[in-house]
Amino acid sequence: MPEFMRSAGPLGRTTEDIAHLMTVLSGADERDPWSFPPEATQYQDALSRDVKGLRIGILTDMGFGPKPEAAVVEAVEDAGRALAADGAIVEPFVSPLDEDCYEPIDRWLMIRGYAEMLSLPPHEPDEFLDYVRDWCQPAKTMSALDAWALLGQISRMRVKLFAAMEGFDYLLAPTLPVVNFPAEEPGMFRDKPLGHTVFTAMFNQTGQPASSVCFRLDRRKLPIGVQLIAARGREDVLFAEETITGLAARVILYNDEEHSMDEVTYQIIKAIGCSYAEAEDLTWEVHTRGKAVVYSGDMTDCLRVSSVLEEIALHTEVQM
Repeated sequence: MPEFMRSAGPLGRTTEDIAHLMTVLSGADERDPWSFPPEATQYQDALSRDVKGLRIGILTDMGFGPKPEAAVVEAVEDAGRALAADGAIVEPFVSPLDEDCYEPIDRWLMIRGYAEMLSLPPHEPDEFLDYVRDWCQPAKTMSALDAWALLGQISRMRVKLFAAMEGFDYLLAPTLPVVNFPAEEPGMFRDKPLGHTVFTAMFNQTGQPASSVCFRLDRRKLPIGVQLIAARGREDVLFAEETITGLAARVILYNDEEHSMDEVTYQIIKAIGCSYAEAEDLTWEVHTRGKAVVYSGDMTDCLRVSSVLEEIALHTEVQM
């Protein structure tokens, strides 16, 4: 049975990988009511798409739910600036949602989760994560009329988002409102395990194609995702993301009071292989300005440079 609450998609290391996978996955399937008619689109041919003239909205507030952290907002806005520099028309997108539109999704998932739990073979109470078991218990008292009302709320949310999207080629939004939450937790909130998905769950319900890319790493080397959301049937537009994923990454080195100028200079030489004079200039810039871009290039190379600099506990950040 096809899934109508969530949308699956390919996962890859590069935009080109995703494009080839999409070409294979995008065929029609008579078992799936979300499926489109057969098409011969070769998504890998859209990788060189020009973003000039595309109208792109910046969405950093869904109108409800947790507000994005400053680092997340900055990443989304910087992605917008990168596309504007290539000729896109970038402007704020104001969410039309003024109530908690995730709540009916959460309650519907409770019903499904409770039904799935009951369908399993006999099991001991401790064989379930306690917070998952406790989260879906309210479904026991929900009626068929309650479930029908939840689907109606979700449908009305879809209509509002479709109307607000009119005239935009796609949106840029956070993937998550936070950079991270503890790995052992189900999400930001135990009583609402998927409450952190406010920027992704809505577009799963509308059926709009969306793609998340790692736009930068924070100072802890944790990824900050930026989501691209296109209009229904416009998967090809998403491959304009090549513009932002193709940007050179950079390593920023921050000043501190623990290391001498010579220590920093020699570690920069070790990390990037530059001359003593070049490393000395970079060290002076870090010292006088508080930080400096010491290397630009491929993300993999930037991670290597950052790791070498941090061998002596220097403070770095990798950005795109």
